[in-house]
Amino acid sequence: MNGTATAYQQDYFQRVRRRTLPIQGMAPLALLVAAWVDAGLTGTPVLSGVRALALPIGIAVLVVLMAVQSRADTIHAHGWWTIALLCSAELALAFIVTPDPDTLYWILPVLMVVPVAAAPFWVWPSRAIVSSLLCYACALTALLRAGPDARSLWVFAGYAALFSCTSLAIFRSIDRLRRSAYEFQVNLDHEAKHDALTGLLSRRRFLQLGEAAHREATGSDAPFSLCFMDLDHFKIINDVHGHAAGDRALSRTAALMLARRPPDALVARMGGEEFVMLLPRADASAAARFADGLREALAQTEMGGFTVSMSAGIAEHLPGEALGETLHRADTALLEAKQRGRNRVEVAPG
Repeated sequence: MNGTATAYQQDYFQRVRRRTLPIQGMAPLALLVAAWVDAGLTGTPVLSGVRALALPIGIAVLVVLMAVQSRADTIHAHGWWTIALLCSAELALAFIVTPDPDTLYWILPVLMVVPVAAAPFWVWPSRAIVSSLLCYACALTALLRAGPDARSLWVFAGYAALFSCTSLAIFRSIDRLRRSAYEFQVNLDHEAKHDALTGLLSRRRFLQLGEAAHREATGSDAPFSLCFMDLDHFKIINDVHGHAAGDRALSRTAALMLARRPPDALVARMGGEEFVMLLPRADASAAARFADGLREALAQTEMGGFTVSMSAGIAEHLPGEALGETLHRADTALLEAKQRGRNRVEVAPG
């Protein structure tokens, strides 16, 4: 149940750890409020009896636990420190109040609702169950200090079981909603960054990542080249074989590009039958060899009753040149390849 955290759980953990800090910071304040309320109800000084030790010790322990918990960088560690924090707060509350049956009417509901309130913030269901059981064991201390009879203990056990089940039910309901929202966001993000038909990068995402690669290459003086590609006579394919066949040709071309690209290359569909590839650490001659090999492999790829050819333009990035300028030179080289008969690779002059 508590194996390796999924991407969803890691994402939720990173967000929830920041949002719960203000809530957890109220725990020492809750001890002060409880001491003040109990002192007012019983007519005793705030720092008297057991409360004189329980209040300062409880606040000190909570502050230390919050400091340790805020530095926990794994889901497992953060979860266990959170449980320790909740149990310490409950135990301190149990000793702060006066052990009197009348006091139990207001403190027990407070102690028993804490695990329910914490249920939405857990990552794993086991944490919700364990925290509930341990918190109710701490709450039982307040009941035992008041000298309960058997009937009171059975009532407490019944309510503890009911609230534990409620905590788990709340956790599962909210967890399903969180998971669905996360998956929706991931899918939406993927659709925004990738072409729906081919799975390649979208034009916008390619330009974003390309700018990052451009900055990295500029900083290290490493070469990189852009390869602008276009399927030859694609309109004829659509007219003769139908648009479904055209989509199939685009998908298989994209799959071939992904299979043959270098591991760190960026591949995108720029629109229609146009593709672009950024080849890091490749000069113009290396990029031209790669594009020519891709062109030959594509010509031998069966598209379902027909084959396609490809024209490509290569441009090596020049010092001080913007990414858009390099892309424009690659596009110009592609136009030259088409004008010279298509099914060929042309290199832009450096």
